Amino acid sequence: MYVIGIKVFGIGPLHKNQFLSPIVCIMAVALRTFASTSKIGVNKLFIHQIVKMSTADNFRIERDTFGELKVPNDRYYGAQTASFFKIGGPEERMPLPIIHAFGYLKKAAASVNQEFGLDSKLVSAISQAADEVISGKLDDHFPLVVWQTGSGTQSNMNVNEVIANRAIEILGGVLGSKSPVHPNDHVNMSQSSNDTFPTAMHVATALELNNRLLPALHYFHDELAKKSKEFNDIIKIGRTHTQDAVPLTLGQEFSGYVVQVANGIERVKSTFPRLYELAAGGTAVGTGLNTRKGFAEKIASKLSQLTNLPLVTAPNKFEALAAHDALVEVHGALNVIATSFMKIANDIRFLGSGPRCGLGELSLPENEPGSSIMPGKVNPTQCEALTMIAAQVMGNQVAVTIGGSNGHFELNVFKPLIVRNVLQSIRLLSDGAESFTKNCVIGIVANKENISKILNESLMLVTALNPHIGYDNSAKIAKTAHKNGTTLKEEAIKSGLLTAEQFNEWQFIEENPYLVRIAFSLATNQTYIQLFDQIIELVNEAIKLNRNTQEEIRSILTNNYKDDSRITRERLNLPCWYPYFKDSNGMSPGLNKEALKIKRISVDPLMDEGRRWNYLEHRLLKAAVCSSLKDEQIRMINLKKEIVINKLLAVGVETTNKQKYKLVNEVERYNKQIAKICAKSIDTFLRDYSDFSNFKGLRSIAQLRQKWCNELCHLQNKTKWTDSEDKQLLILRKKFSNWDTISEKIGNFRSPFKCFQRFIYLKKNEREPSKWKPKEDRKLLKLIKLHKVGEEIQWAKIAGYMPGRSRMSCEYRYTRTLTTKLNRGRWTDSEDLCLVEAVDKYGPRNWTKVSECVEGRSALQCRNRWVHVLDPKRRDQPWTWEELGMIITITIGGSNGHFELNVFKPLIVRNVLQSIRLLSDGAESFTKNCVIGIVANKENISKILNESLMLVTALNPHIGYDNSAKIAKTAHKNGTTLKEEAIKSGLLTAEQFNEWELIKIIND
Repeated sequence: MYVIGIKVFGIGPLHKNQFLSPIVCIMAVALRTFASTSKIGVNKLFIHQIVKMSTADNFRIERDTFGELKVPNDRYYGAQTASFFKIGGPEERMPLPIIHAFGYLKKAAASVNQEFGLDSKLVSAISQAADEVISGKLDDHFPLVVWQTGSGTQSNMNVNEVIANRAIEILGGVLGSKSPVHPNDHVNMSQSSNDTFPTAMHVATALELNNRLLPALHYFHDELAKKSKEFNDIIKIGRTHTQDAVPLTLGQEFSGYVVQVANGIERVKSTFPRLYELAAGGTAVGTGLNTRKGFAEKIASKLSQLTNLPLVTAPNKFEALAAHDALVEVHGALNVIATSFMKIANDIRFLGSGPRCGLGELSLPENEPGSSIMPGKVNPTQCEALTMIAAQVMGNQVAVTIGGSNGHFELNVFKPLIVRNVLQSIRLLSDGAESFTKNCVIGIVANKENISKILNESLMLVTALNPHIGYDNSAKIAKTAHKNGTTLKEEAIKSGLLTAEQFNEWQFIEENPYLVRIAFSLATNQTYIQLFDQIIELVNEAIKLNRNTQEEIRSILTNNYKDDSRITRERLNLPCWYPYFKDSNGMSPGLNKEALKIKRISVDPLMDEGRRWNYLEHRLLKAAVCSSLKDEQIRMINLKKEIVINKLLAVGVETTNKQKYKLVNEVERYNKQIAKICAKSIDTFLRDYSDFSNFKGLRSIAQLRQKWCNELCHLQNKTKWTDSEDKQLLILRKKFSNWDTISEKIGNFRSPFKCFQRFIYLKKNEREPSKWKPKEDRKLLKLIKLHKVGEEIQWAKIAGYMPGRSRMSCEYRYTRTLTTKLNRGRWTDSEDLCLVEAVDKYGPRNWTKVSECVEGRSALQCRNRWVHVLDPKRRDQPWTWEELGMIITITIGGSNGHFELNVFKPLIVRNVLQSIRLLSDGAESFTKNCVIGIVANKENISKILNESLMLVTALNPHIGYDNSAKIAKTAHKNGTTLKEEAIKSGLLTAEQFNEWELIKIIND
């Protein structure tokens, strides 16, 4: 809504928010009048500055949490969008399919939120604005690039701001006022960027696949199938390893392309079940915070109606936010399609190479001139474009894979990168397939004469003679024919192994029933494949139905029999601290009576007695002990608090600070009430154990109370221990030996068992000093002499007399540092031989026995030498495909240098060394067995060179490009030489042609 502003030196119509203040207007008019009547000049800049103090021509002021920001008047986006990262140019903008998918999402969310109380007027305006986003009418209002926050928050807010401001305009409000429609409170209601952006990713990808890629693939598939049928009777030579092979039909060759595309279509469709699962409703981390019950299911259903896709809510929102395996899977299917496109396009362009010096089996449509210097040259542009598209998609696959693997904790922060590459690949493949089909496949023509000529010249037709004269004789005939430059028939008759009549009867061309059988078999196989596909689809549906039934039964059983409050008993692990407990029985070296006494006082009350507690006993104990009064008190307070919190979250701009303050005080009051109840002792809510000590299970009173206080009581404090609690625990442990007393003194609902467990943890951290002291080394050597039986050292007993040292640390200290017999130098051949013999005798497990056979070497040294060097199972094994595939991880590993250190060093060097070995061995073998023996076929090279029409390029400087092109085309059309057509044209003489000929120029 605009009003007319006072026009002062070019100031035109202004928005009503920017209307000049009366004082400024009066000053401007007065100054302008004074300037027109007075001879004294008035500085126009001064007047302009006065106006500028009140307004700016093309901007409005908007505010966000970081303050004020200028936003263009002609744009619906707001402050958050205006502060975007300026990385790259317009080509880096967020793909429009994502923006349009957001339009569907926001419209669906508004509709669902209306059911939960959102004003119908706001819903109507938001829906109208969302429709304009979907239609593309507002595309210019989305300037953000892909390179932003990894969750897509900026793009989500871009959409929120545009829809909110457009809705405000529809309702007659002021742009940027956030009233009556707020971008966060209304447009983004019950949503988070963490669940809306992945939802938009899935919706956009699904729409693009269904509306763009699949129709293009079906078009490509159908036209290839037509060509396969058209070429079914044309017999051509096969080329395995790019060498001459046995014949097949051109239709059969194209049928392979047809199946490749058909398989690509099925691969894409197979990804739909995971792609149709939406993250909407998971909000920030997947828990559904700030949504209503049923919101996720309702918004998925609404989106399904808007897009005509079978969209459903994701069964697990945590996976939907933290990982994007579905999109990685989609792009995997796209990568396979790109691989197929690369093969198909390369085959067609090589088969269409020529027109005279290549294979020339196919004639490709001429779409445009192919060279700016070689007249008459026409390039296979569609094939080349499609192969470049395939290469780009393969590159995108790497980016999508890396992006998909970077889901840390609850969120993947490579979302824009992933969806941008997926959508780009879809667009490129669909446009490429459509263009290639329209401009190439439809116009392909088979050069039957050239195909027949090449077929008859092929020496591989001798294969048909194998059943009659044997492989060796057939090979001899083929080699002789190749050497002498004669035909197979001539050499076969000369050999005396068969007559001319027999050769004609057995030859492998035209009427051979073998090819007819192949075509019939291929058609039959296709019929069976279709039938099997239908059967497999029915079986998959039955399996899916069976799986759903199993899930329902499992859910029923779980709800009926599983108790969520059941707690798994933690295993008690006693460390080596004074008085040196060694096992769960508390036994210690030398039968330490002091240790046994303390164990009976402090440990035994915390350990289970007798048999294990069963599930029924857990349920009975909880039912007998829990006070329903206390549970009901806390539950009712939590319900009241939840109502107040919802009111606090729903406050709008019209709520006063006093009302907000009142709501906050209510929440604090409820929190204090809950804290007061929880501060009471556990026993406050317990009954007399003697009343129910005789219930099923025959457990004692002590057992019942211990089980409740240490495991089952829901009042236990399971939060992180504070430093003050740790200090208090250590002090109390010195004063008291009873853990019940310590638990009561600490308070905060720390159970006796948790106090004991924490005390063990604190002592465990103290028990390993950073360095061994000389006094400890001397004591260790003395204990080794006392506890050495023969050649065996009793390390377990020794550790019991070394406070703060474990069995392993004592053994390591002696074998690595203190012993004088240990050899730390390089291993000799004799030592290796002794080690191998010892391992054969004692096996690769008993390293203590093995080390006794290798003088001067410890058990650890022997193990490391065997595992890393001598073990035959770890050496000289052939590389597996999985290992070879790891070569590509060098690139990934090299990019993972974070801050001052790359932490992928072993991975990188392992793959680098493997690559070096493979490349060196491969280069050596290729050089030795191939390069050295390569011989140039000079006659064939010269023949092909002289037949080439591109020699006309040498005439360009003399007769011009157009005239040269005309000569080349005429020569090609008439089957004559360049020289003949050049002389006929009258543009040059024979002498001039010979003088300007390209071959002569090259030789000179």
